[in-house]
Amino acid sequence: MHLPDNIAAMAGAGLGIGLLASCWTQVKQVLMRIVGLAIVQVTFRNEASSAVAALLTYRFKKVRTSFPSYVAASKYVRPLHRTQHVGFEMLSEVPAIFLDGWRFLIARMVSSPQAPDYTTVTFLRWTFDPDAFLVRAMDEYN
Repeated sequence: MHLPDNIAAMAGAGLGIGLLASCWTQVKQVLMRIVGLAIVQVTFRNEASSAVAALLTYRFKKVRTSFPSYVAASKYVRPLHRTQHVGFEMLSEVPAIFLDGWRFLIARMVSSPQAPDYTTVTFLRWTFDPDAFLVRAMDEYN
């Protein structure tokens, strides 16, 4: 029995899609490793998260592409010699682009009710050293 060419092509396409679907997890892992050769994503938790957020806010230039997020906190204001509520901009859950000269990175604050907040920073490999970046953030924060 001879199948028409279009039915054979459809059967071959279905077989190819089925094969791809059956090993999609492995294909996705290989693609993520290839992307990981060029793009780095670092997660900062606890006090490191606050230090990185402060460094980005005060020392990096923020590209105004996303909606800003503001918060107020009770802080000691040294020139006034008293504690008062101070409003300031902070990282939001919407990713924001920051510039340090020609180098850029994408950062966002992630929060959930079950876990403490953390900050993720994504950048091109070889543009930032994550260890030096954390040391710089902690030095500025202290």
